[in-house]
Amino acid sequence: MLKNLYIKGFHQFFGRARKRAAVTLKERVEEIRNRAPGQLQRLFSEAVEPEKITGQPGSRQRVYSADVTFWALLGQVMRGGSLREAVREVQASTRARRCAVDVGASTASYSDARQRLPQSSLEAVQRRVCQKFQRPTEFLPGRRVWAVDATSVQLADTPENQEAYPQPTLQKAGCGFPVMQIVGLFNMDTAALEHFVESPWKEHEGGMFLAGLSGLLRETDVVVGDRLYCSFLNATVLQQQGVDCLFRLNSQRKWPGGHGGEEEILVQWQRPPLAAMPDYISQQEYEAMPEQLPVRYVRFTLRQKGFRPRTLTLATTMMEVPAAELAQLYLKRWGIELCFDDIKTTLKMDFIAAKSPAMAMKLVTTAVIAYNLIRLTMQQAAIACGLREPTRLSFKGSLDAILQFCSHMRKASKDILSSLKENLFQAITGDILPERPGRIEPRVRKRRPKPFPLMTKPRRLLIAQILASQAPC
Repeated sequence: MLKNLYIKGFHQFFGRARKRAAVTLKERVEEIRNRAPGQLQRLFSEAVEPEKITGQPGSRQRVYSADVTFWALLGQVMRGGSLREAVREVQASTRARRCAVDVGASTASYSDARQRLPQSSLEAVQRRVCQKFQRPTEFLPGRRVWAVDATSVQLADTPENQEAYPQPTLQKAGCGFPVMQIVGLFNMDTAALEHFVESPWKEHEGGMFLAGLSGLLRETDVVVGDRLYCSFLNATVLQQQGVDCLFRLNSQRKWPGGHGGEEEILVQWQRPPLAAMPDYISQQEYEAMPEQLPVRYVRFTLRQKGFRPRTLTLATTMMEVPAAELAQLYLKRWGIELCFDDIKTTLKMDFIAAKSPAMAMKLVTTAVIAYNLIRLTMQQAAIACGLREPTRLSFKGSLDAILQFCSHMRKASKDILSSLKENLFQAITGDILPERPGRIEPRVRKRRPKPFPLMTKPRRLLIAQILASQAPC
């Protein structure tokens, strides 16, 4: 009794004890994470760390804060929804938490918030998500193996997009779409897209890799690429960084004569003249390159029942790795094509309905974040269930499972949440893609489109033509 009176009197005269900074910070983090709209935050908050998402400097507190806008944008990308659907999700979230702030039904505020969200904040989220992956060494022990390749996406046909990413020159004005080229570095152990750069479609993807991605590599890394990356310049720059390469031999280079029966040989690539180098290579950089570069050629034959034998020739700066391992490593590179398909087809990012290049870049970055979050969940599920190859799990099946289970995670208690995660991991690991060696799928469509003619004039001219034909005589 006396003790309680003493404590009450102490608080009355001196106030309550100040909270420790760590406790205050933890409460603030929980507050930010709990106000996120939708259901994805209960599964992805640890990887995203939304409390670190910052808006523009000096911006006032809004309904669509930087972290709320990010979650709405992520949900929109993962579900393939519209701006209206994202706004309804924020509305439902604020009303469920009984917030005094009223979220309007218009999409204008959310659209403005997407414009305000800094690109740097999205790039920081992308880096944090990639850091959460565990680093297995399936291919070359102790070395990071990267696959490099390029793809393209179409943008909305606006003057701003056309200026930044012009449409192909063979298409008539007003009848095509701007095209953004994306060159990416995939970690071949995790299938995560960790780095990428964008450019107009006219830029050579090998030059984009050299200018925007090669500097991100570190010593002992290995880069695997197709014929377009097989050049003296790329191999030399990578070797100067201590990075090895494995490319399919460019068609301009041939297997040396007199070595027809051998499976591997060592050749010397001669430095091309300065006039044959890209314009961005200076005289000083050119002179720093060696006059000769030792390169190992490896040749192997693919044999499969029902098909003709096919011979592939590889060029590499790795001299000690057995030829059979190099062949298996290059064949695994095909998986990058399926990874791009997951982003463009499953996440529906083959066409980006953004009216400005800045917004298009934000949507591409958010799609990459969504892709990596799904891949991270697939890896966590594989580890929890003892599966050695998470890349064999179905990406589309994993996305469906995540969206369905997340809808029940938001209000779940800690015990139920833990059980839901276990069931989610079991559902993901139960959807393993079958081995289909030699599978061929013709790129045709069975359903016939409606017999409308192709667009050969701008839409405004076609509308004027229709109106003119309907005018009274």
